[in-house]
Amino acid sequence: MIDSAVDPALGRWATLKDAAGVLDTQPRDLLKQVKKGKLRATKIGNNWFVYLDPEVQAAAAARAHAAQEKQDLRRKARERLERENAALRAKATKASPHESEQPAPPEALGRQLTPLLEGIERHHRSMTAEIEFLRSELVATRQQHADEMRRKDILLQQAHKTLQDVVKLGLPGPQAAAAEPAPPREVDQLRQDQARMSRVMGEMSELLTLMYRRLRRP
Repeated sequence: MIDSAVDPALGRWATLKDAAGVLDTQPRDLLKQVKKGKLRATKIGNNWFVYLDPEVQAAAAARAHAAQEKQDLRRKARERLERENAALRAKATKASPHESEQPAPPEALGRQLTPLLEGIERHHRSMTAEIEFLRSELVATRQQHADEMRRKDILLQQAHKTLQDVVKLGLPGPQAAAAEPAPPREVDQLRQDQARMSRVMGEMSELLTLMYRRLRRP
């Protein structure tokens, strides 16, 4: 068994991890040095033990002491810088107080809000007048559209009545045909004319109906 509690003046044995901490290196790097024969070491089972002689321990202690002193110096410098910054901020605050950050009195606040409220009221009145004008224009437009539709209805009714009158005038009644018999050829021609007239009147009636439907659309 290795005794790790020997006299420090004669050195001591340490595990690979402890030795790496003393030598300020990684265990895997220290193991590489052991395998290269640069350090005195032995292996018991699966564990490596490294011998730390007095010189190595003294150098490690010196490095640790230097690192501690370096950290102390950094801490003191940071604390000194913070104190100086605090003193400068206090001096600047004392030299130029922030008077503008104080809340304004109610009277001054009211004077500042009065023009804004007056502008809002003027805008509200203007928008109300604009809405009333648009409402009157809409009513007038609707009335004009209704009058135009009534005028279209009257014109279509008149055209339809005129078409009926034309049909009645263009087709002679049965009494006229019986009072004055016509020759067979004239009778055939008259029938053809009547058929043609009826067809034309029917087409005109359909055309007027289609026009009426289109004009009735808004």
